[in-house]
Amino acid sequence: MHLSSLFAVLLALPSVIPGSAAWKNNCKGSANYPYWIDCINAKSNIDPKATYTGGEEFSVDTCFMKYRTVKEGEKPVSGAIILDTLKDLESYCKQVFDGQTAIHGSFATGSCKSCHITVDYRNLDF
Repeated sequence: MHLSSLFAVLLALPSVIPGSAAWKNNCKGSANYPYWIDCINAKSNIDPKATYTGGEEFSVDTCFMKYRTVKEGEKPVSGAIILDTLKDLESYCKQVFDGQTAIHGSFATGSCKSCHITVDYRNLDF
């Protein structure tokens, strides 16, 4: 591949990950990953027909899962949009370590400039 072609591909990459222009979708998180089954159970706490506002948390055991609005107030969003956003996050951020599925990151819901769903590890040793 020519250097100019490689440069064009690298420039196009940020546009491949869906989300709003304001929130930067990412696959970042703590050094640890939550158990996949905990994240599946956390997703089951989201009702696709319900409306959620900023600060709603769906966490289960090691899987921290929260809808955030970052200084934008409550900003209602449907559970269906949160679940669709989680599908995008899983598509781009899911990894496998030693045969175990793992995920963390934050993706925009589109309900405001900074509205997003975050999935990360939650330490249960308190």
